[in-house]
Amino acid sequence: MKTIIHKNPDGSEVGVNIGDDVNIGDDVNIGDDVNIGNYVNIGNSVNIGNSVNIGNSVNIGNYVNIGNSVNIGDDVNIGDDVNIGNSVKIGPFRNLLVSYGLFVANEFAQGFVRIGCEIHSIKEWEKEWDDIFDRHLTPKERRDQYKLFLKSVKEIQKLYPLNR
Repeated sequence: MKTIIHKNPDGSEVGVNIGDDVNIGDDVNIGDDVNIGNYVNIGNSVNIGNSVNIGNSVNIGNYVNIGNSVNIGDDVNIGDDVNIGNSVKIGPFRNLLVSYGLFVANEFAQGFVRIGCEIHSIKEWEKEWDDIFDRHLTPKERRDQYKLFLKSVKEIQKLYPLNR
């Protein structure tokens, strides 16, 4: 890790410990004592509080507010317009999906994914997809997002199986 000087939108400067290949968007406000891991992408207009630790391979969308003393584990994706309160720990989950402020999906175990309140094997999700989401009146946009998430988890688990 190296320490960089980040200039906040109000003109104040803060030292931030960052890893390799970190992208920080425009109008990002960063508090004191913040650590950012490797391969992290932070969107535009994000507010990061004090004493925040962000793991490796994390994607943070636009207009996200992260409170103080927050720990975000590795491989977490946080969508746009999410508000994370103080003293929150997210992870360590491989392939966690947070969207519009809601925890919506994660890898549960090798070959299993939790989406909303449902936990099924990847094969069950693929076979009974429409039935499961019809029961919950899941909107089309969210279904498409879940399908992409499920596809990515399936591919990642082929390459890097979970040992749970």
